Amino acid sequence: MVERVAGAAPGELAGFASRMAAAVPTAYDELALREWAEDCSAAVLEVHLRLDGVAPGDHEARVKAYRSGETDGIGPLTAGELRRQAQLLDMLSGDSGGGLNHALQLSNEGKRVLRAAASRRARGSG
Repeated sequence: MVERVAGAAPGELAGFASRMAAAVPTAYDELALREWAEDCSAAVLEVHLRLDGVAPGDHEARVKAYRSGETDGIGPLTAGELRRQAQLLDMLSGDSGGGLNHALQLSNEGKRVLRAAASRRARGSG
């Protein structure tokens, strides 16, 4: 499933998605899954930074700052993704039975926003 979605991603995002799919831990190991999820979170925030028009030089430092709560100068796409990630973590750490369904809804919202931003960017540069 992940490979199918990764293959459908446009341009450089396809390579990114394929690398993240290939890095999924094959066995349930809490530490390995946590590290993989943190890498995914940081990588997705970097994609949003690019779409927000931030120069590539300081993406890693910005992602680290944003994830620690320092959001000065954050763009609207990156802010929205950071908010969705925080909501997902809160939801999944709770005991509510609807957590996974709501997590899927948030994930789908994020995909729609990302597709729209990538499409606008492609139209603007083409």
